[in-house]
Amino acid sequence: MNRTYQKIFRNKELLQEMLTLREKGWSYKALAIYFNFDHSSIVYQCRKHEVTPQSVRVHKLAFFKGYKLSEML
Repeated sequence: MNRTYQKIFRNKELLQEMLTLREKGWSYKALAIYFNFDHSSIVYQCRKHEVTPQSVRVHKLAFFKGYKLSEML
């Protein structure tokens, strides 16, 4: 179950990692799955820190299915 309704990202390193991944184009849903948090918490933190993606990840399926990028090309 996703952790929600509690203070998350108290760990500054974890927060910075999440913000960096978002800037690299990770979707809110992918970040929520990766960090096991509710996606609304991810959205809140990104808006709070004014982080927007600089690019879009093309191979999202590799993250969810466990494929290697070289297998998909």
